[in-house]
Amino acid sequence: MTAWAAHNITRPGTKKMALFGLGIQGRTHLEALHETMGFSEIAVVDTADVSQACEMFCARYGIAVRQVSPQEAVTGADLVVTVTRSKQPLFDGAWLQRGAAICAVGTSLPGGTEIDQVSRARSDRVIVEWKPQSLVEAGEIVIGLADKSLDISQISDLPELLGSREPWRRSPEEIILFKAVGVGLSDLVAARRVVQNMRSQAMAQPAAASQY
Repeated sequence: MTAWAAHNITRPGTKKMALFGLGIQGRTHLEALHETMGFSEIAVVDTADVSQACEMFCARYGIAVRQVSPQEAVTGADLVVTVTRSKQPLFDGAWLQRGAAICAVGTSLPGGTEIDQVSRARSDRVIVEWKPQSLVEAGEIVIGLADKSLDISQISDLPELLGSREPWRRSPEEIILFKAVGVGLSDLVAARRVVQNMRSQAMAQPAAASQY
């Protein structure tokens, strides 16, 4: 879901990703995002020392993967991805460049937010999976509407976007925030695709010769 959303909200020629959190979810996000989008630089932020993991990814992909400070990570980043359990903002929205995209996929509690008020206020568009769920569960949305850093008119969900011909990104200068909380239907769709692929592979393989 994150890779699909990121592909639609980032500008062409995206080069740098800032990734907050390199736990299990963070590592799978790094793999999925880089293998679908292809970055030249990945700046990692984590409260633990993850320098060895960064070196491993650097060797695997042949690109710069470094653990840095939050400000160094966000500065000049085309895509910022947050995959943490933090209930407090992870970076200062003033560091975002125009045209940046944010994927906030960590905490999904209404009382916590990885994204600060400045980032929300600077976002030209906010995309969620499904409004009826996100308006009550996603902390970035709940808190943003409460403190007026967001307006309901800024928020679109996937049913609206997929039902119209409007592009997800309307301008190269827009800052776009995608907030995910997880939708069970998307898990079912993903599982169905896995089963379909496995069946297709099984049908494509020649039948084993009988030993009798």
